[in-house]
Amino acid sequence: MAKKDIPEQRKHPRLFAYHLAKYNLSAPIKSDKPGMASVSDISAGGARLRSSQNLSVSSIIQLTINFPQLSQPLICLAKVVWTRKLKKSGIYESGLQFIDINDSDKQKISARVEAIKKIVLAVLVLFLAKTTFSLAEVMRPAMAARQSVVYAALRDAEMARTLQQEEALQKAENSSLKKSSPGIWDTVKASAHSFVNYTIAYNDNIYQVSQKPNYDMISTLTPSIKFMLGPGKPPYFSTTKPHLFLDLGADLIRYSVTDQKRNNPYAKLSAQIGENDQKLFIDYAFKQNTGPSSTISTGAAGLMDYKTFDADITYETIFNHLGFDLSYFRNVKDYEGSQFKSANTYLDEYVSLTGFVIPMEMPKTRFLMEVDYGRHDYYKSANSGSNCWYGKIWVGAKERITKKISGLIKFGYQKRDYQAINDRTSFVTNINLEYKQSPVNSYLLDVVTGGKDSDYRNQQYSNGFTVNFNFRHYFGADKKLRFNFGPNFDRNNYLSGAKDRTFGITTGLRCDFRKWFNMYLQYSFTEKDSSTSGGGFTNNIGSLKTEIIF
Repeated sequence: MAKKDIPEQRKHPRLFAYHLAKYNLSAPIKSDKPGMASVSDISAGGARLRSSQNLSVSSIIQLTINFPQLSQPLICLAKVVWTRKLKKSGIYESGLQFIDINDSDKQKISARVEAIKKIVLAVLVLFLAKTTFSLAEVMRPAMAARQSVVYAALRDAEMARTLQQEEALQKAENSSLKKSSPGIWDTVKASAHSFVNYTIAYNDNIYQVSQKPNYDMISTLTPSIKFMLGPGKPPYFSTTKPHLFLDLGADLIRYSVTDQKRNNPYAKLSAQIGENDQKLFIDYAFKQNTGPSSTISTGAAGLMDYKTFDADITYETIFNHLGFDLSYFRNVKDYEGSQFKSANTYLDEYVSLTGFVIPMEMPKTRFLMEVDYGRHDYYKSANSGSNCWYGKIWVGAKERITKKISGLIKFGYQKRDYQAINDRTSFVTNINLEYKQSPVNSYLLDVVTGGKDSDYRNQQYSNGFTVNFNFRHYFGADKKLRFNFGPNFDRNNYLSGAKDRTFGITTGLRCDFRKWFNMYLQYSFTEKDSSTSGGGFTNNIGSLKTEIIF
């Protein structure tokens, strides 16, 4: 749309002086490298931008404007309402409408406009005072011409100064790029840190039995080395940029009362290739683990040893406001020991195709439709009746749901095709949301409903739901002390006719004493009712965890 086609709808006084600015494209495709530009004709409602890039109409950009009289730049979101190419210079001129600007920034712009207008008015008044008594009435046209010359001189001086600042910043940026471009090791960051976690826990019902519970003190020492190739920083190496993350360690566990020891190694690999509109994510984890067992899960009370293998590969591409994800998931839980192997070892894998739309007005929200197809296989069991193929269809939204709520919410329908029993269909729900009430308070909600395959011995398919709620509060301006509290509830109706329901509460206090040292105190209570003989129990666990980063 050309500028001449836009009707005049200005609601705010405007300033014609030029200012230095930077911009990043936020939608439909987000860019991380800022572009240099200058803005003029600025008001509290919008501005005119000149740059070397042809910005399409309805694009959303993040704009940073440097006012010479202000110590901090003004940052806001703006929408492109028109654009045109200047024939003489070859650069592009675009009209912007501010869409995300707070009242204080509007006041700063209005104050800037009024201040410049007062300066121009004072110059004009002084000029008129000096010339009124020396010029005749016939010289009034010449006076008006001189006023235009003064205003033009002020405008040209302001523009020249901002262009000089722009050229200086551009030279500095080019110099920085030249210094950082010679070799690959100058642009790729590598870091490695060693971690040590120590946890001691008291468990008053280690085997989760209904009668004559056994207590135990469990101590776990976890030495590990975390290696990062990319921009991530310890302790959690979190980043959305391309990276390679490797975590190697082991859980050295001792059960004091039973005088048993376990050495359980683990390895985790995470990688991201590409960014912005095309990305490939790879996650793989192996872990040897040990856990207490109850009669409902394995048929015997004791410690069960098992290995887990988890793989997740996802390719994502985005074009304009549309995109899709293609993913492959695989989870294997391999139990060791004769009493666990036949009943509990299983494989779960599926392929997922997700298409999503990113609305122009909500650039951080994705509305999705997902299709999953996979299988659940007890491949070491003599009884193949629990094996099945399944398909699911989902609709929902993820990432930024509202201004304060983020996460995932999706609803679907599934069908499971068993080998020895009738097919099972059900409606399913998956909700994982975080509500940030304030910088120090947040609420987390997890809800899963619908049919699922059971991890319990000979219980097969379950139709139930799980709800977890958690509240987090940070103390102090540095947020080094965090409190969390939350209940959870789980109910299952199994195909075998068995039923159970579980209620629990978890609360904890975490303190980050230093960047290299933190401590976490936690207590959890669990009560389970089951129609299966010996399946119900109550359990209290108190633990203290410390972490040291070298």
